[in-house]
Amino acid sequence: MIGDNSGVTIGLALAVVAGLFALWWRIEAKFVAEQMARQAMVSLEQEARHAIEKDLNAFKVYVSHNHVSTIVLKETEDRLITSFDRLYSRMETLVARLDRLAQNMVARDRSNDTGGS
Repeated sequence: MIGDNSGVTIGLALAVVAGLFALWWRIEAKFVAEQMARQAMVSLEQEARHAIEKDLNAFKVYVSHNHVSTIVLKETEDRLITSFDRLYSRMETLVARLDRLAQNMVARDRSNDTGGS
């Protein structure tokens, strides 16, 4: 059933199949190497992101402890302005009372000077 040249044909077929298998093995090795390199890059990137996030969080804590936000500064300014306004109105009231006291003293002195003579 098998002819005289069948050994050559089978050998040639095996050589082609072995060549294709070797080619596939080399290509697969390249894919695996690239996949491992990508995984290494991904892990390095994740470590770098983690380090950046850690530094950013540390900076946020530093800023929150050492710097004042705009909202807090505005609230403090409003409270100070309100306190100064109240202090100003109290001082105006005190000055008005002192003025009335001085006027009353002058009026009493004048009435004592004119009534007692």
